[in-house]
Amino acid sequence: MKKVLLVMCMVMLVASSAFAIDGAKGIGKGKSKLEAGYVGGGMGFAYNYGLTQDWTVYGSLMSAGGISGFGAGTKYAFMNERAGAPVSVAGKVDLLIGGGGFFPIPGLVVSKEIDRKLTVLGDFSTWSVGVAGYTVSSTWMGAGAVYSIDKKLQVASEI
Repeated sequence: MKKVLLVMCMVMLVASSAFAIDGAKGIGKGKSKLEAGYVGGGMGFAYNYGLTQDWTVYGSLMSAGGISGFGAGTKYAFMNERAGAPVSVAGKVDLLIGGGGFFPIPGLVVSKEIDRKLTVLGDFSTWSVGVAGYTVSSTWMGAGAVYSIDKKLQVASEI
């Protein structure tokens, strides 16, 4: 049972790391976005909502290997290209729920809009949790791009 809980928690902790891939500037006040993603053999969905120009909240659901997990997160752009900064920088916290606990994962997102269709970004997260007598720690650093096909459809990739 301990191994099953450990595996479930690891899947859920990884699940949210690729969501809110729109970059650091957020999606804008009152706007929302639905994301479908494929991460490490698992599929998932995220719903993003812009509370203000700088503040975005999101919820996610992920399934991998027959195990499902869900979570929520928030990010706040303290430097935003929409406000005239050269790049957007946002702090974020993902809160994943599962295995009988809550796992906060703090992180940082940096993005730069190259043109109206292309945004490049960098993502950093770190966490450490104890589950069933085990300690699991990880640091995630990734880079990616978001390409807008039109106003309603974007494709994104992160390594």
